[in-house]
Amino acid sequence: MQKLRIAQISPYWFDVPPKNYGGTERVISYITEELVSRGHNVSLYAPPGSQTNARLISPLSAEYPKAVESYIDPFFSGNSLYVNAEVFKQADEFDIIHSHAYYFSFPFSEFVKTPVVHTLHNQLPREREIENLFMRRYKDLNFVSISQEFRTHFDLNYVSTVYHGLDLEFFPFNEVGGDYLFWMGRVSKNKGEDIAIEVAQKVKRKLKMAASIRKDTADRFKKIIDSSSEYLEVLQNVKFEETWKHYGGARSFIFPVQWREPFGLILIESMACGTPVIAYAKGSIPEIIKDGETGFIVNPSDAEIVGDWIVKKTGIEGLCEAVEKVYSLPDQDYLRMRKNCRSHVEKNFTVKQMVDKYEEVYAKILNPKFKMVRQARHPEQSRRTNP
Repeated sequence: MQKLRIAQISPYWFDVPPKNYGGTERVISYITEELVSRGHNVSLYAPPGSQTNARLISPLSAEYPKAVESYIDPFFSGNSLYVNAEVFKQADEFDIIHSHAYYFSFPFSEFVKTPVVHTLHNQLPREREIENLFMRRYKDLNFVSISQEFRTHFDLNYVSTVYHGLDLEFFPFNEVGGDYLFWMGRVSKNKGEDIAIEVAQKVKRKLKMAASIRKDTADRFKKIIDSSSEYLEVLQNVKFEETWKHYGGARSFIFPVQWREPFGLILIESMACGTPVIAYAKGSIPEIIKDGETGFIVNPSDAEIVGDWIVKKTGIEGLCEAVEKVYSLPDQDYLRMRKNCRSHVEKNFTVKQMVDKYEEVYAKILNPKFKMVRQARHPEQSRRTNP
């Protein structure tokens, strides 16, 4: 496609790419670097210290993102609004603006002629009603969903679904695997780390846990660890460059997610290394895991039967059964499952495939015919965005 001047807006908190945990920021880095390699003129709005081949623009010094403790911290809101104001003040310098900054970009989008696309990375609706009010108010903007299931969360103008992709050089394939269960992610009531520990105790298998702990979740994690079992090993400060060793060396990755997971980058990271995933069937999980081929999907409870999976038990009992299935697979079948995992990622979840789709989104939004149809369907918004 034609070479474009593109602004990428990251949430103004973690570096791009993040030094440790930060799924959204890592995806933004993948997108940005691939767009640059394709010849596009990309400007990345992200905290100072970010590493990129694009033009890095950091409207606020490093002390501002470092002060943020959580997504509900006023510092985060203030930083995000300030950064977005700087981006949209320069909107005429870009052919398209691609925001990953959630609703902080929404109001500004109405007042510029430059087309804007918004990729949403978090579950909807939100706990705070004011956030849902924002979604309803700006539902006609150009949105990208990161899974098909995500589209059922809220009535928005989705122009495309684009799955996350990986740079597979960071995730070498381990054909053999190891003998422990692995869990990695942000400590949260949504990620099910406490359930993973309970499962490990019931099946008497070692669980390695690489937990990202924020100030607002430290107390929760301490309580979990204090009551944990002898089968748990907590991995401290795991660097991104080391994650492939822990993924690849596991027998299985366990993910008892407690919310409607929008995508789950860690799932494709695990499968890229050859390690099958065991997860609750919440959110996008059935789109990412192939039941019986790249892992096992488990219904969360008898009241939440969302599919007819190989494992018939539900909840923790179902997770335990799935774990035992993985451990009891004959060597030949287990090695086949590991190869299936790698092949599944190579076919569906690479950076190239992701950015191919985003280029299609950009072309679609920039197409005059798309603009004409949009004006006919949304005349009120067209008058606001095209004075």
